[in-house]
Amino acid sequence: MNTLTLLFTVFLMSIQGVCTKAYGKKNGGKGCYLYLAISRIAGVILLMLTAGQLTFNQSVIPYGIALGIFYSLTATFNFLAVNSGPLALTSLITSYSLMLPTAYGLIFLRDPVSVGFVPGLLLLLISLFLISKKSTGEGVQITWKWIVYVAVMFMANGGCSIVQSMQQRASGGAYKNELMIIALLLMVVVTLSLSFFKEREDMAPCTKRGWFPAVVCGAANVAMNFLVMVLQGQMPVSVLFPLLSAGSLVLTYFLARFLYKEKLSKRQIIGYILGTMSVVFLNI
Repeated sequence: MNTLTLLFTVFLMSIQGVCTKAYGKKNGGKGCYLYLAISRIAGVILLMLTAGQLTFNQSVIPYGIALGIFYSLTATFNFLAVNSGPLALTSLITSYSLMLPTAYGLIFLRDPVSVGFVPGLLLLLISLFLISKKSTGEGVQITWKWIVYVAVMFMANGGCSIVQSMQQRASGGAYKNELMIIALLLMVVVTLSLSFFKEREDMAPCTKRGWFPAVVCGAANVAMNFLVMVLQGQMPVSVLFPLLSAGSLVLTYFLARFLYKEKLSKRQIIGYILGTMSVVFLNI
């Protein structure tokens, strides 16, 4: 049962990027904020229906607002990166952001250095060098625009993890769902407002063409988080997160290759493999 749950969780992690790419292709890259609003509306509805009894505490609100800001930035720049560059490499850079909460723990919380941190960091740096180099006539195009997008996404996604870690430490592990609901509601308000002012003419056609991948993405995100919590109670974390990270990166590579014809160069493939190994080491 754990194996099936794990495989389905990996699928849910990977399908979110596929949905983002699909929406962008259907709408010519337009309707970014609308996509985020629809997907998070679907997510917050599913979360509220499945979360059980909710107990909102005033202490959660500042963390929820901070998480909402970082989450909005992450989702926005992930959309821009996925629709202006390679899905597989964007997914890899997203996974790299886990080193930021690790570094936060080492510097500010005096956490012990894990056995995989140093080799993971070295592999990450080598991977970055390799994936950014495009052999003549081979591989996906790496542009400065994409690099800026993934850099902002990297920092913001790391910020999400740090805020969540801070809130869980402050509350003794309580109010997980409440934290996410506050963050999602804030993101819905922000993205809907931005869509109304910046994408007003595109809202109707983009909704008509792209509502399905947006809803699937939002539902997949909530279902993924729920299954991760279930698996944490059944498997050692030191085993669970390396399997999830590596599995989602491998599946995303094949989905990007066969659905969107993203062909990495040999150098980029080596970088992607080393990057996947890096994520596994960083999760140990």
